[in-house]
Amino acid sequence: MKLRMGARCLVLLGFVIGGCGSDEAKTGTGGGGRDGSAGSTGTGAGGSTGGAGSSGGFSGAGNSDAGSDALEAGCGCVHGTCAEGGTCACDGGFAGATCSVCAAQHFGSTCQACDCGTRGCNDGLTGTGACSPCPIGFTGTSCTDCATGYFGTSCQPCTCLNGICNGTNTGDGTCSSCNTGWNGSNCTSCAAGYFGGTCQGCTCQHGTCKDGLTGDGTCSICASPWVGANCDKCPSGTWGTNCEQTCACVHATGCDQTTGACQCELGWSGPSCNATGLGLYWKFDETGGTVATDSSGNNLTGSYVTTIVGLPTPAAGAVPASMMSWDPASLSFLQGQAVQLSSMDGGVDLSLVKPLNNFSIAVWYRTGTADLDISGSELVSMGDHYILRIGQYTTGTAANNWSLEFNKYIFNSETNRNTYAQCWHLASKEAGTPNFLDGGWHHVVAIASNTAPGTALYMDGAPTVCDIFNNNVYATNDVIYAGLGQDFFVGRHANGQTKYDFQGNIDEVRFYDRILSIEEIRALAQGSHLPP
Repeated sequence: MKLRMGARCLVLLGFVIGGCGSDEAKTGTGGGGRDGSAGSTGTGAGGSTGGAGSSGGFSGAGNSDAGSDALEAGCGCVHGTCAEGGTCACDGGFAGATCSVCAAQHFGSTCQACDCGTRGCNDGLTGTGACSPCPIGFTGTSCTDCATGYFGTSCQPCTCLNGICNGTNTGDGTCSSCNTGWNGSNCTSCAAGYFGGTCQGCTCQHGTCKDGLTGDGTCSICASPWVGANCDKCPSGTWGTNCEQTCACVHATGCDQTTGACQCELGWSGPSCNATGLGLYWKFDETGGTVATDSSGNNLTGSYVTTIVGLPTPAAGAVPASMMSWDPASLSFLQGQAVQLSSMDGGVDLSLVKPLNNFSIAVWYRTGTADLDISGSELVSMGDHYILRIGQYTTGTAANNWSLEFNKYIFNSETNRNTYAQCWHLASKEAGTPNFLDGGWHHVVAIASNTAPGTALYMDGAPTVCDIFNNNVYATNDVIYAGLGQDFFVGRHANGQTKYDFQGNIDEVRFYDRILSIEEIRALAQGSHLPP
């Protein structure tokens, strides 16, 4: 039960936790605490700093009028709870600003009470509890000297709370020096640059700190040119020791204030964030004709091709719901129809879609299990050197499964031959139609990298488990472009096989010569229109 008496005396079951604040110090009787803590029967520090004291092993100190800000900030109590004003109400036996030392006449790591009656004891965290032949507060062979933490002719408890007491028989009980962060004759207020109930260091770096017992350590005013709650940030577009440098960024959210490195907006890359990294970008927004326009700026125009009657068909309005505000159409395929970037076309530089490593393929598609060809459906492939496909198999390790696959043709030094590093995500046919073949729109990203794991798949913005990961030890090796077809295809196997034709809709085919970040992958899957 907590009662209020007089000028904010805090009483708990008859034990004084904090002394009464007044205009003068009220001194009790009994032995003093160690490390400059208050006496065991209470010593109240007067004035606006509020009361301090202890009884039965409890001790408290601080400003009884302190606001709630310091309390909310936390008082850092080690063995106690935050009291009004952000100060600590210590657990039994503990004392000090953070309740981290033993109260007088208490000893050991748990600050248990000494059993010495009116005599002193070997107290403190490292004390043994052994009783002194002298009364509390006295020491020496004749018990006439003041023990540590006591002063004056009667060896009364020191009033110093957060520092070193000016004790001995001739001392006055105030502090000869304060602990770091504390100030005042009894070390009960915060020194300049320190704040809160425990007078911790201000977080303000380049400005005027909101210090004192009721401060929160942030800055009230920043020195020019600094900004931020702690005056530790450079203004937007600047960096350097004193924010004197200008960021050399084009499409960036800012730059590192220490190095000046640009922090690119989603979809941009390069030292100045002025490149997309796109080697090819087929939007499939055409309303007619027989070609797919490349929006990457590299003029890699694709041609509609077919082995049946009719070419791929523009599908106005048939786009993912999240993209309807900016995407007018997708491209509809029947088995046998595809889009080809041919090595035989004059002036076409296929090297832009044939990097050795560290590239990303992103594509939207919709298809169902009934639309798959004999062995599956190719989404994107460059010859048979890298392949992004949906598969279905009746034999082998993937028998009776549908699969989402990314294959990378690499050199295996163990077998001394070229082979595939394969990342396959499997879905059992016995479990029913998988999510990625439910006839709805899905976004898939395949990544080739020279760092582990070497290949990766993302479905609808989330990483996909490689249930089959063949030759994973060598998956970081470069792609081998030799002897397995020379053309880039969407919707068809790129090395002549006829059992992987795609049927359904494909949209927004992007090939990047860099590894997309997870944030960019998620943005694409959520329908964001990344540049250009």
